[in-house]
Amino acid sequence: MRQRSLLNGALRANVCQFSQASTPYTFNPRAAVIAAVVSRQSSRSQQPRQRRYASDAAAHDHRHQGPSPSHFSSPSSTTTTAGSASASSNTALKTTPVHDLAPSAANPPATTRPPPLDLPSRPAGTTGPPFLSPANFSHLYATGMTYVRFYKTGLKHIITNTRLVYNKPTADGPPAPLPSTRAHLHLRQRWSHDVRRLPLFALILLVCGEFTPLVVLVLPSAVPLTCRIPRQADKVLRGVEGRRAEARAELALLDGTREQQIEQRLVSPAVLAGVLGLRARAWTPGFVAASRVERRLRFLAVDDALLVRSGGARALVPEEVRLACTDRGVDVLGRRDVELRGVLERWLRLTDARRLGEDGREKAVSRLLLSPDHEWGV
Repeated sequence: MRQRSLLNGALRANVCQFSQASTPYTFNPRAAVIAAVVSRQSSRSQQPRQRRYASDAAAHDHRHQGPSPSHFSSPSSTTTTAGSASASSNTALKTTPVHDLAPSAANPPATTRPPPLDLPSRPAGTTGPPFLSPANFSHLYATGMTYVRFYKTGLKHIITNTRLVYNKPTADGPPAPLPSTRAHLHLRQRWSHDVRRLPLFALILLVCGEFTPLVVLVLPSAVPLTCRIPRQADKVLRGVEGRRAEARAELALLDGTREQQIEQRLVSPAVLAGVLGLRARAWTPGFVAASRVERRLRFLAVDDALLVRSGGARALVPEEVRLACTDRGVDVLGRRDVELRGVLERWLRLTDARRLGEDGREKAVSRLLLSPDHEWGV
């Protein structure tokens, strides 16, 4: 009985071997996948846990998608492909702009700008009486008190900005801007400007009182930004634009085109300081003017990057559009906000560091500063 069972088993084995030998070989994708998985299972026990999960995910993908030529490629080619994919993804992350369209990211708090000034209107019938008539005297007194309230509000803005800079919560003030935003950058820059001028201005306000508007017209640079009346702000802008026109007229006296002047560095730091609105006297040393220009250009580079990140020119309020154009050497007196917003958008587009690179951006900024905005092109 045992011999018969052994004989039957031998016969069945011979039949199976004959059938396998007579059947032509065909490629079975599922068998290839199983073989690959089995071969990886043998070495998986010696690999770290992280590589084990990666191989499991790869085997799972191959089970659903079937074998591909890349499945049978060498490990070096697989590593190269993965490295190129990760490099391309990193490049995409670096070149893709991140936009935060919240106005708080682009616009510093309103306390960094002067409060509104609403002067009382002259009552009817006061043109005929003498200057010291009761009606006229009442109007002058009301005007003086309006200026006093304006300056007090401006000083309160400086106190509020101090709390915002040091991130101290206020009961009725605006929230502090987030760090690494354009709002936070301009908050610190304007607060530093105002604090340096606060002692002298406080002394002038204490001594002169209602006559402070007449005194500060003589000393415009001694007044904080939050305490500048509209007339004084226009006077400062007229002085800046006058120096800018003189600096660009001086460029016309140089030899060569504007491109040659930029390439050969024929433009003096004093000329660039005048274009940027920086004060550089005739006796100012060249290295002092050069350091001021360099600081302003570095500030503009950071400001441009943060402005693009926060949504561009369309995210700014009208007051900030005018201030941003002034910082970039653009004349703003007598121009509408819509026009200035378009000029600022062209600046950001023509000085895009992602497209031009650092060297290209520096040349583009110099080219735009040395020419009026109607010659920038599209």
